[in-house]
Amino acid sequence: MDGKGTRDFFNSFDADARRLRTARMLPMQGKLKDEHHAEVRQTFVDYIKINNISMKSAAGQIGRTESVVSQWLGGKYRGDNDKTTRFINDWLERDARIRATESAGTYVKSWVAEAMKKTIDATCEMQRMLALVSSSGSGKTMVIRACAEQRQGFYVYVDENFTVNEFLHAVYMAVIGVPKKANNAAMKRNLVARLRGTRRPLFIDEAHTLSRHCFAIIRSLHDQAGIPIIMTGTEKIIEKIDDRANGNGQFFRRCRTFDVRDHITNVENPGSPKVGRTLYTIEEVRQFLAVRPVRFDAGAVELIYGIACLPGWGCLGTVHELVDWCRRKYPKQTVTRKQVIGVLSLFFGSNSRHLVKLSKRHVEVHPIAKTA
Repeated sequence: MDGKGTRDFFNSFDADARRLRTARMLPMQGKLKDEHHAEVRQTFVDYIKINNISMKSAAGQIGRTESVVSQWLGGKYRGDNDKTTRFINDWLERDARIRATESAGTYVKSWVAEAMKKTIDATCEMQRMLALVSSSGSGKTMVIRACAEQRQGFYVYVDENFTVNEFLHAVYMAVIGVPKKANNAAMKRNLVARLRGTRRPLFIDEAHTLSRHCFAIIRSLHDQAGIPIIMTGTEKIIEKIDDRANGNGQFFRRCRTFDVRDHITNVENPGSPKVGRTLYTIEEVRQFLAVRPVRFDAGAVELIYGIACLPGWGCLGTVHELVDWCRRKYPKQTVTRKQVIGVLSLFFGSNSRHLVKLSKRHVEVHPIAKTA
């Protein structure tokens, strides 16, 4: 994809564009038609599947019981269907706004994001597997969600200590829907049958938390269905996929790896490559701050830039929380470096002093160009 295509692709994160693809335009008054109900039902089903939202969680946010939502979906609800359809349509709009805001809040169109995107593109073209390693807060979840949307793939967020059954169930929910009392073997068969030949990628976020048994399922799905699978997480993924001991290497041979840390400088790590790029440029950090409803003086911006480029401290995720807190604590005023340090102490306690020193060291190694 060329530069313009990449920019257009990431522009899909724009909140208004996302909302237009979510809630339906329903008549403000009068009885809803059957097609209105059907359209909202299908939108709801697609939306919770794409965003990996459980029926129970969605029902709680909507303000209805899970039983009512289930009956409404099946066209068996005996209550006020028009009112329920409007409630759910409103929730779709509301939730899409929140998710769009969260995406815009932590996402920056950086060289790191585009490097991850290009690696994912190549993996999908080659129909391979990919272990994508990046620091927390560096935007990898935003990138894979965008790629899943663009390629009509499936996004699955996994929790720590998932059993094989729980993992298969999560994948099944994302790809097909709620399994009907299916055991592990049946779920896997159905998944392979549904995915084979589609070339639609499966994205597994926080994959480093999975057991080796789950990784065996991942390899089997890749081999039998022939789909690309992208796994993201910490460096522990590399350990999980490295099965070369005793002459094996079946997983390792099929899986590419891309570790963002190999391409960046990190002043906290003496072994960091001497030649490399900063995780974010000062221009990218300024761009991020420019759209926030709070202003910082030059010293504060310099400190925030250094923090964003420290892989072990939450990167831009930490900056996002920091900026939000400053917005609440110091409304309608320019925030100073000293005030930012005060907020950092709330986040990190005595460790905030070390963080400030690391930020200063980063700026010394990668100084900000002085403007006339």
